[in-house]
Amino acid sequence: WHPCLYHGAMRLLYGRHYRARYAEIARRIKIGTSVVDLCCGDCRLYTQELAGREGSYLGLDFNAGFVRHARKRGVPAEVWDFRQDPIPAADVVVLQGSLYQFMPDYVEVIERMIKAARQAVIITEPILNLSTSPNPFVAWVARRAANPGSHPTPTRFDESGLRDLFNRFPLRECVALAGGRELLGVFDPRGHGR
Repeated sequence: WHPCLYHGAMRLLYGRHYRARYAEIARRIKIGTSVVDLCCGDCRLYTQELAGREGSYLGLDFNAGFVRHARKRGVPAEVWDFRQDPIPAADVVVLQGSLYQFMPDYVEVIERMIKAARQAVIITEPILNLSTSPNPFVAWVARRAANPGSHPTPTRFDESGLRDLFNRFPLRECVALAGGRELLGVFDPRGHGR
């Protein structure tokens, strides 16, 4: 719930792959495009990779604290709730490590992202999760810590389930990131019936 704690947790989770995962996402975003970053957290994709490039960025998050923090740093951000707010149209729509928060409505989330995107949809999602740790205490803490503010979200994707889900849409690319910790999917909205 606090940007500094979130940043620290992400650094711990991704370790030496922390910076590289943002670079891999940014590498798939052409210079000069507009980007909407859903569940943007601390807006690290923008501050680390996209700031200073031509184009536009808008971070959207349910957590008002993240949005206030982003705005103080000059990052365009707004409070956003999937259940009632539309996804603004953009060249690229991004969702990083948050698809699990929308279970069981994840298909609807991807469909709405594809409708909002003109060039690409980029989704990264963990497939190795502390919430499924064999250590009951670690798993309990991980599930509680991942509450986006609406409710705890204990269910996570495994690799085969996420690949199956990705393949239901016009998938342009699917690669493992962060030493196999998560999958990145790039989808072509023009290949999806509108």
